[in-house]
Amino acid sequence: IRWKGGRKKQKRLSQRPTTEELEQRNILKQKNEEEEQEAKREIKRRLSRKLSLRPTVAELQARRILRFNEYVEVTDSPDYDRRADKPWARLTPADKITWVSLLEQAVSFLSNLGCLF
Repeated sequence: IRWKGGRKKQKRLSQRPTTEELEQRNILKQKNEEEEQEAKREIKRRLSRKLSLRPTVAELQARRILRFNEYVEVTDSPDYDRRADKPWARLTPADKITWVSLLEQAVSFLSNLGCLF
């Protein structure tokens, strides 16, 4: 029984990827800290250069990449009550019947004119 368990473990260990394969897949980090720090510095330098060379909004609009409706300025606004008045919530059943009949008349009138599809 002990022998079978050992074979299973050996088989699994033999199927494991090597350290080189793990390093290539970026699963296992390389041991050289200095190279890692240099690579990070290079990435930071490249990204900061890209940000500094980024075109302005005016340049993008002049080259017709950015249209006026795609650029929105956000400004502060005072706080106010955003709850809207809901008159339909106060309708009585009689009022609802009246509104439904008016709506039906409007729909039939517009359909006679050919305005509705």
